[in-house]
Amino acid sequence: MPPRVTRPEANAEVFKAPLPRQNRKVLPTLTLDRFDQQVLGGQLWLPACSSLAPPPTSIPLEFDGVEEYVSVMEPLVLAEARESLRGEWAEACASGAALSVTVAGLEHLEGGWARLRLAPHGPVAADKLRYAATPGRVAELRQRLWPPAARTPAFIRHLQQQYDYSQLVAIEMAACHLGGGGPDAHGTVAAPPLPFTLIQGPPGTGKTHTVKGVLNVWHLVAYQAYFDGLIAAALPGTAPTAPRPAPASCLNNAGSNLVEALSTDLLSGLGAAVVKTRPRILVCTPSNAACDELLARVMAQGFCDGSGGRYSPNVVRVGADVDGVISPAVRGRSIGRLVDQHRTMIQSDWQRRFADASRRRQHAGREIELLEAALTRCADEAERMELAKARTRGGAGGRGQGASGDVLRLIDRYQVRLRFSQDLERLEAARTLVWGAREEWRVREAEQAIETSLLLEAEMVFTTLSSTQRKIFQLAAAQVPFRTVLIDEAGQASEIAALQPLGFGAERVVLVGDPQQLPATILSELGREMEMERSLFERLQRCGAPVSMLSVQYRMHPAIRQFPSAYFYNNKLEDAASVLERPDEPYYAHPLMKPYVVFDVARGQEQRARAATGSVSNLIEAELAAALFHELRAFLITTAKENPGEIRGPTSVGVITPYREQRALLRKVFQDVVGKVAAAEVMIETVDSFQGKQLDVVIFSCVRAGSGGGLGFITDVRRLNVAITRAKRAMWILGAVGKLRADAAWGALIRDAEARGVVIQDADANSLFPDMEYWQRKAAGTPAPQDQAPTAHPAGPCLPRQFPAIPSRR
Repeated sequence: MPPRVTRPEANAEVFKAPLPRQNRKVLPTLTLDRFDQQVLGGQLWLPACSSLAPPPTSIPLEFDGVEEYVSVMEPLVLAEARESLRGEWAEACASGAALSVTVAGLEHLEGGWARLRLAPHGPVAADKLRYAATPGRVAELRQRLWPPAARTPAFIRHLQQQYDYSQLVAIEMAACHLGGGGPDAHGTVAAPPLPFTLIQGPPGTGKTHTVKGVLNVWHLVAYQAYFDGLIAAALPGTAPTAPRPAPASCLNNAGSNLVEALSTDLLSGLGAAVVKTRPRILVCTPSNAACDELLARVMAQGFCDGSGGRYSPNVVRVGADVDGVISPAVRGRSIGRLVDQHRTMIQSDWQRRFADASRRRQHAGREIELLEAALTRCADEAERMELAKARTRGGAGGRGQGASGDVLRLIDRYQVRLRFSQDLERLEAARTLVWGAREEWRVREAEQAIETSLLLEAEMVFTTLSSTQRKIFQLAAAQVPFRTVLIDEAGQASEIAALQPLGFGAERVVLVGDPQQLPATILSELGREMEMERSLFERLQRCGAPVSMLSVQYRMHPAIRQFPSAYFYNNKLEDAASVLERPDEPYYAHPLMKPYVVFDVARGQEQRARAATGSVSNLIEAELAAALFHELRAFLITTAKENPGEIRGPTSVGVITPYREQRALLRKVFQDVVGKVAAAEVMIETVDSFQGKQLDVVIFSCVRAGSGGGLGFITDVRRLNVAITRAKRAMWILGAVGKLRADAAWGALIRDAEARGVVIQDADANSLFPDMEYWQRKAAGTPAPQDQAPTAHPAGPCLPRQFPAIPSRR
């Protein structure tokens, strides 16, 4: 079966050649005022105004320059912003959160602006009036490019033990950003590596685990080079007057500027090196959940150093923790929480901490003076030769090993003094907060100073793509740029969103994602027509950038993996040994509960909601999904009582559907069938919100049925791929086979299932499970008990007719 591409070939004509230069539009200067006018102007509410500024008719695949790119993409960004505002306004009105106001005054301002004075109808909480809106202003990669600092036997052994071969290839590609540039043994100078590295992570292939490995290598190499640079700056008489190949050039490759920071003066040279050359890595994701999951792993597991030991990098999480958006597992490193710790100090605590930090900083300064004097007296040729021998024997095994004791102590004291200096800066900024400043601008200025200080101190910054537009990133990057950037879940980010973190000095970028899964959500119809959801990952891939694909999957039963591997990934997915060695689940013995089953719900009928959303539902599918869960739960309870050793732990169950209306119906039907307590054990969500998650058993309700109408967005092959790859041990698909077969992708899935003998024809809950109490309660109109427990079938399920034998492994 041929590989499935994300975009049908028929859509290729959307991408046209760039316009001749004389025909291109030249946009006026980009300003916040103009952005606000374009978004909040007549086009927001009056579609007729759109004809005054017609959008582009196509998006080229390649652009001649930034000006052309902006002229094409800006109208789409503005349309998306307007649609987002319209959606938020409609949601606020529907939820009762909108304020009813009267225009009490109008004052015309310069530039076409007007200041409105609004009077609310009735009493309004003060917090709702706190803010006022005012106008504001990929080439061949060679193994020798692997950075030397990551070549120690202990670290290589760690990588080989923790990562499979496809993950190691991806980590190597990302690490080649940090090495190379010099001649090889034959004198050949390698071409510089591409600024972008693309890593494709199909479902269950350990993408997040691989990203952690990439970050480990990046940080280890950057820190080792940083430490080597500090040693060079600390040795009297060795600070270079011109750039030298090592270690300074290696550090520059790692994303720092040690050459510019070094000075012949020991004090200024080492101090500047400490401040400017520490590792600086920016890690971004489209969502808070993905960001927190990655950061939680880094915080819990730490990194491996060159000698095989474990260490924890200095990390910070940037994002607005509104309504608990940031996970509790990482909230301790949230920049908002760290600012709150300064804001909520009482005056006596502030005075104590300020005095303590001042005393410790002075003590570190005195130690530095003594160590500098000792090093100056001992800085002769013998000392330098001995140091060179020690470094030759020791290699680059640890985080800065190989330096003499005095040099290491001097570097440590400089870093201690810097840490207390930064603490004092933040405490000084917090003085305004602790002593109760009331002016909003003073409070915000103090908070911003603390946030910027924390951002400069961190070695790795984790944030969402949208949060990179906070002013603190501009302030911090102006002092020390983020030259190394990693974007996880890059396939779910629109191209415009992925460009946001690259404006802070990025020179090396790794994009990790999967174009075969769901893209970014685009609200405006114009944006969808122009395929604005296309990611930067996909653009670079189409332009020929090499992609390293993770190919060993650790999630799905082989029977579940078979079709998506063949249809979406050209049969390149392999099952890990841990998957192949899993014992069969007890419920595989049930005639209907095999690892991969398609239930043909031919009698189902879709119902369209009356709401403006037009979402659809299917009661027959909802009842079958609930009945399958009821039967599975009863089977496991019976097995646990009769053969306790066969149950190895709890079985997680989820039900997914493309439609919100069906999600609501499923939740209601599950409560009616099994009761609220048992229904709470099941995760019932839409496909889009389930991307990135996995459960033992997943039931997929397709909904669309009947002879009329189309299939809607269920035909999106990426949504199909996500839906059928969430399950680890059992995947049960409920749908009207006759209708689904009309779509090419669904037709391929059904033909594959029929060839494997895993289709249950004419399936519905009433005929498969006629003895469920639900049917009697439904007929009598009796509600389900709140604490109902399932009753196990003593003689197995009631099967009124024969079904084909479904294999447990195929």
